[in-house]
Amino acid sequence: MKRTLLLLPLLACQGWEPAYNKAPALLPPVGLDAHVALVETNNARVYLLDPAHPEGRVRLVPVTKEPVVATRHRGKDELIVLSRGERGQPGVAPQAAALTIVPAEGAAPRVLPLGSRFNALAQSDDGRFLVAHFGPGDGQGDALFNPNEIAIVDLAAPTPVVPRTIRSFGSVPAQVVFSPSLNLPDGARTLAVILSQGFVTILDLDHPTRSEITVPLTLPDDHRSLEPVQVLFETKDPAIYVRVKGANDIYALRLLPVAPAERAPDGNDFTPGLSQLAAGTGPADMALFDGTDGPRLLVVSPGSSDAFVIDARTSRSTRIALDEPANRIHLFEGSGPGDPKSRARALLIGTGLPSRSISFLDLDQLETLGRRNLDSRAMGAAAVESLFFPARGLAVALHRSQPGAAGVSVIDLAQRTVAPIFAEVPPSRMAPAADKIWVAPASGDRLGFLSLTTLAPGEVRLDAPVTEILPLGKGADGKSRVVVVHGNDPAGSVTVLDGDKPDRATARAMVGFLLQDLLERDDR
Repeated sequence: MKRTLLLLPLLACQGWEPAYNKAPALLPPVGLDAHVALVETNNARVYLLDPAHPEGRVRLVPVTKEPVVATRHRGKDELIVLSRGERGQPGVAPQAAALTIVPAEGAAPRVLPLGSRFNALAQSDDGRFLVAHFGPGDGQGDALFNPNEIAIVDLAAPTPVVPRTIRSFGSVPAQVVFSPSLNLPDGARTLAVILSQGFVTILDLDHPTRSEITVPLTLPDDHRSLEPVQVLFETKDPAIYVRVKGANDIYALRLLPVAPAERAPDGNDFTPGLSQLAAGTGPADMALFDGTDGPRLLVVSPGSSDAFVIDARTSRSTRIALDEPANRIHLFEGSGPGDPKSRARALLIGTGLPSRSISFLDLDQLETLGRRNLDSRAMGAAAVESLFFPARGLAVALHRSQPGAAGVSVIDLAQRTVAPIFAEVPPSRMAPAADKIWVAPASGDRLGFLSLTTLAPGEVRLDAPVTEILPLGKGADGKSRVVVVHGNDPAGSVTVLDGDKPDRATARAMVGFLLQDLLERDDR
C-alpha cells in the first residue's frame, strides 16, 4: 500500500511523534462526486480531499462557526453546512448562524445567513428547497429560543431565506418531508410536511408566506402519544398518507380545492380532508402502487404478521396473511418464476425482526387473488438491514451472523433465490456502489466487498479499523474510488481503493491531512 503523508514541515524533526495528539471534532464524512468532505467543528472549516490527486491534495474552506450538520447538496457536486454561529463573548465577536454551500471544486462558497441558531436541516429531492429547524430534545445553549421557528430556503428565489414560526400545540418539529410536484388548483407546486408529536403541518414552499395548515392526529379528549414517522404522496389526485407510531391506522389527507372566493387573505388554494385507513397492528412501512382502477396503498404490519392493500378512496382494505412478519417493502417491476412478463411486484422483508424468510408479492389482481400472489423464501438468518437494486434485479440482506455463518444474503428478484455469503467476522454495515457492496466488519481491519455482477466476494487488508465507507463516482481520470475513513488517528487517516479492482497493492493511504494549518487552530 502506498502512503501519502500530508504533514507540516515542522513535524519532520519530531521522529513521527505527533505534534498535536488531540483528535479534532469532526462531523460524519460526506462523499461527493470525486471528493470527500470532512467538517471540523471546533475550527469551523471543511477539509476537501481529492483522492485522485497523486499527492493527496486537500483544500481547506472556512465556514460559519459551530457547524452542526454537513450533507451533500442533492443533484449537485456540493456540500451544505449548517452552522449555528457565535453568540459572542469577551474578546469574541458574534457571528450569525448560516448555511454555507461549498462546491467540490474551486468556486467560492455561498453563504446564506439564517438569523436563528438552528441545528437540523432537511432538503427536497431536487435540492432546491431546504428547511432549517430545531431538533426536538436537544439543548440549544441559548437564553431563549422558539423551537417552532423555521427558515424556508428556496435556492432559486431572489430572496432565498424566509424565516417564519409555525403554529404550535405543545410539540416541536421532529422531521420535515418534501413532496414531489403536486397537481394543486392554482398549479403544480411543492409542499413541505412537518411532523410533530400529535400533529402534521403543511406548508406551500412556492408561497412561503401563506398560512400553514395544521392537522391534529387525535381528538381533543384523546391523550394518546402519536408520532408521525413516514409520509407518501399521491401526485395526480393529490393526497398525503401519514404512518403514525402509536396508531394502527394510516392517516389519509386528500387535498381538496378551495374556491378563490372562499379563501382567507394569503390563504391556500387547497384544504386537507382527513380519513383513517385500517392497516392491521403496528404498521411499519407503506408504499404506493397503481391498481387496475386507481392507486393502492400497500402496508406491512408486523404486529399482526399481515400485509394490507388499501383503496384510499373507498377505504376498502384487503388482508394478506404473511408467513412471517415483515417491516420493509421494496417495489419493483420484473418477471417471476413461470411468468416472463414484467409486472409490478413487491419484496417484503423483516429487518430487525426474528423473521428468517422473505416474501414476494405479485401486485397484479392482488385484491382478488390474495395469498395466491404470495411466495415466501427462507433465509439462513434474520436480517438487520437491506439494500435494494431494482435495476440489477437484486436485493441484499445484512445479517448479524455468528462466525462462519451467512453475513449477507443476495436475493435474485426474478428467480426468487436467496444466496448466502458467509462471513468469518460478523459484518456491521454495508455501503452500496455502482457494481459492488462494501461490507465493514464489526471488528478488524479487513474490508469485504461483493460483486453485484458475479456475486464473487473479496477482501482488502487495511492498516486500521474502518469507521466509514464512502464509495465515490468517477473522477476526472475516469476511475471510480472508494475512500475508507479510519477515525482513530488524530492526524487524519483514510485509505483510497480502486473502486473497480480493489487491492492492497494498488491502495493508497492518506495521513496527516488534519494537521494542515495546525498553528492556526483555535483548540491547539
